Amino acid sequence: MIAALGLAAALTAQPVPEPGVWRSQGYGYVLDVSSRGAQLYDFDGGRCVRGDFIEDLSDMGAITPAGPGRFLLTGDEMHIGFERIAGLPKPCDWPSGPSADPLVNFDTLWAMLDEHYPFFTARGVDWTAVRREYRPKVQALGSKGDPWPIFTEMLGKLHDPHTRLVDGQRRFQARRGDASPIAPIQAALLAYLAKSDSPLAGKVETLAHERLVFGRTPDDVGYIAVPTMGGFDAGPVGWPANTSAAADQRAATQALTTAFSRLAGVRGLILDLRVNPGGSEAFADLIAGCFADRRRLAYSKAAKDGAGQGPAYEAYVEPGACPRFEGPVVVLVGERTTSAAEALVMRLRVLPNVTTLGQPTQGAHSEVLDKTLPNGWRLGLSNEVYRLADGKVYEGVGIPPAVVTPATAPTDPDEIRFGRDIRAAQQRLRP
Repeated sequence: MIAALGLAAALTAQPVPEPGVWRSQGYGYVLDVSSRGAQLYDFDGGRCVRGDFIEDLSDMGAITPAGPGRFLLTGDEMHIGFERIAGLPKPCDWPSGPSADPLVNFDTLWAMLDEHYPFFTARGVDWTAVRREYRPKVQALGSKGDPWPIFTEMLGKLHDPHTRLVDGQRRFQARRGDASPIAPIQAALLAYLAKSDSPLAGKVETLAHERLVFGRTPDDVGYIAVPTMGGFDAGPVGWPANTSAAADQRAATQALTTAFSRLAGVRGLILDLRVNPGGSEAFADLIAGCFADRRRLAYSKAAKDGAGQGPAYEAYVEPGACPRFEGPVVVLVGERTTSAAEALVMRLRVLPNVTTLGQPTQGAHSEVLDKTLPNGWRLGLSNEVYRLADGKVYEGVGIPPAVVTPATAPTDPDEIRFGRDIRAAQQRLRP
């Protein structure tokens, strides 16, 4: 996740090479660095909002020189290039202060998306027309009205789960297709697998607080379900709040090692990502490494920067810390396969022993760029274009599987919702 607070923490990893003003390539950040620390600004669409002042340079990322007048800021899922500029942009000399005025916040929100959101065409939205339609409605609220219903209606047109609005108590997030909560679906899958007439004949085990589910079919096909990309070192509910990234990685590696050890001798493997809403891409690296034979390009990504794009970052899949599975693999995917789970699919689909099966994924690939509106509301939006190894962009439409199966409905019996594609994968893995 890319957030102003995350950026502030990342910048504390080590001093910026030289005092001065630095502007990000994409992402809309400006840093004014001095001997006392660094002042962060959000600079989007010609508007400037003062952010945090970073006094102590302590850590959450790494700063690496990238040539004269440039450096690269990296973290778990963050790769932001900065270049030195002559001075603060003029709007940052007199940055916008806090304002509850609905129209000020509308103009800021609209400009932030106009500057950074690359997918209006892919999502079928005319953003200029949205401004024409909704700005008069916000004007009609006066200076004290609540623009929340209007803002969320605007953002809802994008059907993008990585575009959201939070005001401290209310939270809005849209998505494509089934928008029902994921936790009951995950629980239903686990309950189905535990039944004696499921493809696993009820012999299912869980590890790492149910973050990894595995078993073996009676005809010796292995099965692993990964219902989230994180929390392997946390409790069964919610995102880990009391664990470190390193501890989470260790717990995930141990769970994968245990599962592969107990599945030794299977003639093929089914990896089920159908109910995985995402999390951290670090786990995409880890899990994909269990199946990689060598280093291969998975995708590149670049942030929208006004009318252009920032520098591209390339992501690779390569052998990693967990035991390697060399047999054939069928990966189950669907429209609830989202975000970091899709990043895992991007890595797996370039491997020669992997076949994807199911329905297209959600199509929400970008990390979330977090911005703050003048009234304090937090806006999250997609700003990175992921281009897969085949040269295509699947944002908004989802990554198509190699083998497409009929779509299911939430009201379908569990044997159809969950079992049908497992059995189809099982059939493909038969000699």
